[in-house]
Amino acid sequence: MSGKRPKSVCTDGCHAMRAALRTVLPGVPHRLCAWHVAQNTNENFNVERHPWVIQKYLTRELWAQAFVTGNFFATVKSTSRCEGMHSYMKRYVKHTGTLFEFMSSIDKARISMGMLELEADFYSRVRRPVTRYSHLRELENYVGSIYTERAFARFRREVEREKGLSSRLVQILNGVRRYLVMRYRVPNRVVNVSVHDNEGMIKCSCKKFHTEGIPCRHAINIMKVEDMVRIPDAMVLQRWRIECGKNTATVAPFTIDVEDTKIFRQATLRVLCNKICEDATESESAYEEAKNALEKLHETLLRMKMLATGANGASSSKSRPFNSGGHGVRGQGSTQRALPTCSTCRGVRHTKKSCKMPKVPSRVKDDE
Repeated sequence: MSGKRPKSVCTDGCHAMRAALRTVLPGVPHRLCAWHVAQNTNENFNVERHPWVIQKYLTRELWAQAFVTGNFFATVKSTSRCEGMHSYMKRYVKHTGTLFEFMSSIDKARISMGMLELEADFYSRVRRPVTRYSHLRELENYVGSIYTERAFARFRREVEREKGLSSRLVQILNGVRRYLVMRYRVPNRVVNVSVHDNEGMIKCSCKKFHTEGIPCRHAINIMKVEDMVRIPDAMVLQRWRIECGKNTATVAPFTIDVEDTKIFRQATLRVLCNKICEDATESESAYEEAKNALEKLHETLLRMKMLATGANGASSSKSRPFNSGGHGVRGQGSTQRALPTCSTCRGVRHTKKSCKMPKVPSRVKDDE
C-alpha cells in the first residue's frame, strides 16, 4: 500500500479480524458487510432474545447507517468487491499448481486487470456524456470533463434527484451562507447546507459527500441557486478524476532466473511422472500404453530440440561478422570459417582458379 493507511475497512464480521484491525489499524473506521448482516437477519428473523440479535444490537455502530454516515467508505457497503476479486483470481490460479506457477498466474491476472483498467481509462478520456436535455447542462459538462465515467454516472443520479428540491437563504455570517433545503410540499424534512467561501466547500448535514465522496443533491441544489458552473475544487476528490490513473505505482512483473525455472519445471514434471508410473503399473495394457506414449513424447521433444538448435545456429551464423578481404581469415567475434574470396574479381564463394572472369594478360595492364 506504499505506506498509506486505508481510510476505511469493511469485513464480514470475523472476531479475529476485528481484533487485528484494532491493533494494526487503530482509528480507521470499520464497518460490517451489509450483505452478511442481512443474510444472518433472515436466518434469525422473528426470534426474541436471540443471542445473535443481542450481539448485533451491541455492535450497531459497525453496521447501522446512522453510525456509519460521515466516515468515508466510497460507496462500499459489502465485501462483494473482495469476493469478486477471489472469483477473478480463480480463473488463473489452480490449487494443484506449484509456487512458481502460482506466482506466474498471479502476474497474468494482474496484467489482465491492468488492461481492463486501461480500457476504462481510455473510454473516460475519449467519450463525453450527452447533456443536451439536462437542466444543469454547463455544470454537467464540466463534471463530465474531470470525472471518470462511473463517477459521473453517480453524479448524474444526484442531479436527477435534485429536481424536486427547493431552498431558501436563512443566514449570512463571516463568509458563510446557510441555506435550508427541502423537498417540494414536504416541509418537515429540512437539510442544512452551508457555503464556506474561505474553504471553497459546500457542507451538507446529510454527510453524503463525506461518506461517498460525491456531492449530494442538496449541495447541487445550492450550486444551482448560487449560479455555479463548476464544482468547487475542494469537492473533487483525486480518486474520481480522469487522470487519477497516472499516479498509480507500477509493479514490476514477476521474474525468475533461467536455471531456477528449469528446476521448478523438473520438479513439476517429476511429480506428474510419479503419478503416471503409479497408474501405469496396475496392468500390462496400461504399462504398454504409457510406455508407447512416453516414447512418442520423447521423440517429439527431441525433434523440437533439434529444430530449435538448428534455428539458433542459423540465426547466429547470419549475425556473426566475418572478414571477406582475405583467404580463410576469421572475422572478429566469429567462430565459423570465413567464406572463400577471389583475388581477381573480389567475389565471394569461389577462388582465383574457379573464377569465370576472363583473365587479362599482364602486358595489357602495363600498356594501360
